[in-house]
Amino acid sequence: MSDQHPICKHCGIPVIDRGSGWVHTDGPQQGLHRCALNPYGYDAEPHGEACAHTCLGHDKGKAMTPEDFGRSRHGVHIYQNEDGYWYAYGHHSARRFAAAMNHEAREFDGDVADITLDMVRAEMRQCWGNNVRRDSDGIRWDFCKPGDPGAFPFTAVHP
Repeated sequence: MSDQHPICKHCGIPVIDRGSGWVHTDGPQQGLHRCALNPYGYDAEPHGEACAHTCLGHDKGKAMTPEDFGRSRHGVHIYQNEDGYWYAYGHHSARRFAAAMNHEAREFDGDVADITLDMVRAEMRQCWGNNVRRDSDGIRWDFCKPGDPGAFPFTAVHP
């Protein structure tokens, strides 16, 4: 069957395009658009085909890098979004994260009164993300577990 149909890039099962998207031709997901993988969320698609917008799959484009999070401040690539949340690539100590936040805040808006080491310790979360999406609104991702496909570490502070 694999000689007749392309192979799914995620699960290795042959797939066919039935007009509504790619579906599996065999196995537990026969006739279905999603692969039988854990975590659930891979779309049936052959190698070379771009992943669908909801896919957790392997052809998502450029991987997340420290530079996606902004310039380095005290060794921390950091940025503040429009809601006032702070994000940094990688996992960092509260002291280093607070220093980076203060440096960034002083440079751009001068208001550092609310940025204290105690606040950062209380609000800091070390997380993992994947399923990166880049669009006109910037970069977004989903929270995930460390071993999930495409997982990258990030630190968040939501004051």
